[in-house]
Amino acid sequence: MKLFAVLATLALAAMVGLAIAGEDGVVEEDFHLRPGVEEQHVRIVSEEAGVACTFTYKCSGGTGENWKVRIAPVEANTYVCTVGRPNPPSYLLMSQFLLALEPAGTGASVKLTSADLHGGGKMVPSGQYVVDAELAQVRPSESWGGSLEQLTAVVEVTKKPAEKKKKKGGNKKKATTKKDNTHREEL
Repeated sequence: MKLFAVLATLALAAMVGLAIAGEDGVVEEDFHLRPGVEEQHVRIVSEEAGVACTFTYKCSGGTGENWKVRIAPVEANTYVCTVGRPNPPSYLLMSQFLLALEPAGTGASVKLTSADLHGGGKMVPSGQYVVDAELAQVRPSESWGGSLEQLTAVVEVTKKPAEKKKKKGGNKKKATTKKDNTHREEL
């Protein structure tokens, strides 16, 4: 009976487009990169990590490709957001893109520390894209060549400690457990 409940939950999550968090803190979601349409957005959020990763894009050529967006822990308070094609190469030309990292939840802040792009089977020269640490964004520069297969951004997350509230009426303590509230939104 438990197996049925787990399978039903996974099926429901797939139907409504929720990202599933793995035991190791990884959150990932598959999406279909569609060429020739207006700007598209894919967003995943990891409440556990305290970070949201939004990929906005516009591309041309081909018939579409399956891509993946992922948030994974690297070390304490450091996470990597990866957007890319699981089976390169990509035959689409990325005319516009923006990877934006933002805090998830109250009291968190993010700092983009580095980013790497791969396209055409090799590293994209750093002059073809902009890493804006202040805005926590990666976007093409004016010399962007259009070839993108994978974009990886490393972000440090700082969470403010929760404030303790004094309760009226005694010193009773209540034990609570918070599960990872992870979800995906398509804008």
